[in-house]
Amino acid sequence: MLSQAPAYNLHIRNQVIANPSNSMDFDIYVEHTNSPVMFEYAGGQYFIQFDSAIGNGGPFSLSILDSDLPLQLRPRNPSIAEVLNPPATIMRLAVNVFPGAGFGHKVKGSGDVGTLIARVRLTLLTGKFNCHAADFSLEWRNPPVIFFSTKLFAYFDGLNNDITTPETHFPKPGPGLIPPCTNLYLKVHMLIEGSYVVSTNTLNRKEIITAFLRERAPPYILRDTAVASLDSISGQALFVFNKAISGNYYVQFKHFNSIETWTKVSLNLQEQSLPPDTLLPAEYNFTLSDTTAYGNNLILKGTKYCFYSGDVTQDGFIDGTDMLPVDNDANNFLTGSYLITDLNGDDIVDGDDLLICDNNAFAYITSVFP
Repeated sequence: MLSQAPAYNLHIRNQVIANPSNSMDFDIYVEHTNSPVMFEYAGGQYFIQFDSAIGNGGPFSLSILDSDLPLQLRPRNPSIAEVLNPPATIMRLAVNVFPGAGFGHKVKGSGDVGTLIARVRLTLLTGKFNCHAADFSLEWRNPPVIFFSTKLFAYFDGLNNDITTPETHFPKPGPGLIPPCTNLYLKVHMLIEGSYVVSTNTLNRKEIITAFLRERAPPYILRDTAVASLDSISGQALFVFNKAISGNYYVQFKHFNSIETWTKVSLNLQEQSLPPDTLLPAEYNFTLSDTTAYGNNLILKGTKYCFYSGDVTQDGFIDGTDMLPVDNDANNFLTGSYLITDLNGDDIVDGDDLLICDNNAFAYITSVFP
């Protein structure tokens, strides 16, 4: 019986999302299927293909969390690689040093689930899983592929033998695990100086605001961007960030003819996967005090604090280069919706817009940020 090659099934089991944002775990099991033939495991190399679009291309890391094997027999150097011929993104677990006949590991079988070769964790190092792009369809990279192909080795007849049987490697290609869609939500109360009307406590138009989520420490790396409509009645906008993970961030806001404005402090934003009608978004209110903006960079209009209007060129300064296009358009009584020189949002460029720009240029208004 010892001279027969052991038969086996190679399984991927217990695939789970370990963290909704950026990690997925699974188990690699080898099950002995032709007992009483002995299966003395000598080693194995394991290569698993997956779609890197699940993490927008990465970067990823790979680690081994657990194993039934003694340390000297566990797969080593877990890593991620882009390979050719055929091209694929693979998880790779290299073979360890062969221990020698008589020193291998007896693989479980005969009704047991098998021997846990490795519990593996795939981690996305930046951002979070893209639940819209792909799924975790894990597929063994098997012979006859020459480069980076999965192989198992066992001792019998005193020799180390390649016992690889790709037809017993499971799962076969097919649909895989889909990560849940989670987002960061931030409701912001804000007003734009030019279009804010004190007497009605409303804006002349809905304003389009872009929010940039930045790390709270230098160099304030950009982690996500969201665009939202600022409601003209409530003065509120809901920003949805679908790439960043939970954490503390500065938020930078830009409007097409206003000075960019940053939050005074970093905000703690937590992922949610709730339906829209049950959201509990973080909230931030710029309208109550100039201390809510970095550098106190807000203007008081009536009883509300607003973003400064007039940065037509979006260079971070309100100066003569902004006044010139406003003056030219005012001279021509230019009309239309969302004109960059229409600072008060009444669909005509005239002296009212020029006055706003002139006052802020005289006050040397500039953007202020960490």
